[in-house]
Amino acid sequence: MAQMGVIVIAVLLGYTLPITPVQILWVNMVTAVTLALALAFEPAEADVMKRPPRKPTEPILTGFLIWRLIFVSLLLVAGTFGLFLWELGRDTHVEAARTIAVNTLVDFRDFFIFSTQDTFSGQHFH
Repeated sequence: MAQMGVIVIAVLLGYTLPITPVQILWVNMVTAVTLALALAFEPAEADVMKRPPRKPTEPILTGFLIWRLIFVSLLLVAGTFGLFLWELGRDTHVEAARTIAVNTLVDFRDFFIFSTQDTFSGQHFH
């Protein structure tokens, strides 16, 4: 959602794209695979088989989780687009500003993924 938000905001406001299509492809292919592998091979929690299963009628995406995804996406968009505009305001070359935008997006997303690790395993906010 954050990648889409950054592009949509830039198009709607008439700014140069902060992230190019090739950068989006790189983010999706390289960093997503790396994070998925790290999380896939993480050891299971000791009590994982003692927890009751999720009720079949319970939605996978709860209202709280949807709210959290939207809120975090807005933070990622604001941070990524804000740093891009800030760098352009400092007369940074557009390619350097795009590099900062992509790295900001990746770092924010990585932090979010690792911060939600316990949320998805059923342990809400230790």
